[in-house]
Amino acid sequence: MYYCVVIFPSSPVQEKANTYRKRYDSQYAFIPPHVKLLNPFQLSSGQLNHLTETIRRIAGNTEPFTLRFHKVGSFAPTNNVIYYGIENKEHLTALHRELTDRIPVAGDPYTYVPHLTIAQELTVAELNDVYGRLRMVNVNMSSDVRHIHLLQRPDPDSVWEIVQSFPLANKESE
Repeated sequence: MYYCVVIFPSSPVQEKANTYRKRYDSQYAFIPPHVKLLNPFQLSSGQLNHLTETIRRIAGNTEPFTLRFHKVGSFAPTNNVIYYGIENKEHLTALHRELTDRIPVAGDPYTYVPHLTIAQELTVAELNDVYGRLRMVNVNMSSDVRHIHLLQRPDPDSVWEIVQSFPLANKESE
């Protein structure tokens, strides 16, 4: 079974991202617009309880925050990916670091760059054309983050499904 940990942005951000994703993102049908906290990793079902308890503790110690999407960026030439860039990355970077420290199977070969993918697996010509147009788009969106989500799928060709959602700490209700 494959797992990953994500944040789903607000509906307006998802709707805007999907205007591009449905044309340019090969993963459009498999997962809604999201910000990955952990890249996909494999885990046996016997380890799931430990995983969910670890994520619950981390989420419970993290206060809600707001993401600000501010630009269109690209990972080219390393990866032919176009994304919405996130202006205030501190909360995401801290969550990613804590999750990878406590869930070692979820390693990542790249430096963590928080983003929301809007196009991927493009040819070089497609990337140049699409990115050339999109980088001129004024991006000014925000999304409150109140939960992180554990997703699973049995194989790389199936749809990601939510296993569990974990509320972030609500210090105001204490």
